[in-house]
Amino acid sequence: MGAGSDNGMLSMLSDKVQFSSLAEFLAMGGYAFNVWSVYALFLLFVGANLYYPLLHKHRIIREQRRRKGQSESVKGMRVMRIIGDKRKP
Repeated sequence: MGAGSDNGMLSMLSDKVQFSSLAEFLAMGGYAFNVWSVYALFLLFVGANLYYPLLHKHRIIREQRRRKGQSESVKGMRVMRIIGDKRKP
């Protein structure tokens, strides 16, 4: 694979490219609004499908920590009540 084969690959690639300039690519043959809006919606939905499960996971973890703290404080209160009852004559 020498330098000659690289030129062959580039010429094959350039034969398959449909657009002659970046502006023509961005214009998408007059359908730019439709094409780029679909890409934008796709990125929006993918982003939402990545973000919201993570947000939900953090909410669940926060709620579980809060419940664990509440149950430990209730256990502590029960122990203090039992110990307090035994110490009274």
